[in-house]
Amino acid sequence: MELYLIPNDPVNTTLITSDGYLRYSVRTSRPLSSLRACSSIIQRPSVHDNNEHETLGEITWGGLGRHSVIHSDLFKGRADVAGGKAVRVKDLLWKINRFGK
Repeated sequence: MELYLIPNDPVNTTLITSDGYLRYSVRTSRPLSSLRACSSIIQRPSVHDNNEHETLGEITWGGLGRHSVIHSDLFKGRADVAGGKAVRVKDLLWKINRFGK
C-alpha cells in the first residue's frame, strides 16, 4: 500500500492511499522544539461511525534530556514503559551505525 502525506509535513498531516482514501491523520501540539515536550496524536477513521476518528496512539516527544515515548494499546504485553502499553521511540527506530548506513 502506498501512502501519501497531504500536506507534505509529517508533523501535521493526513495519509491517503493512491485512490484518495483517508487512512490516518497525525496532529502535533506546539511548540515543536528540542527544549520542550509536545505530543502527536495518530488517528484513523472509525469503522463504526463515518464522522468519528479512532485514536491509535500518542507520541510524547521528550524535551531536552527526556526520552520520547509512544503510547498505544497496540503494544499490549510489552513491558518497556507504563504497564506494557508504551515503547520508547528509539527502540522502534533501527539503523546499522551512527551515520545510518
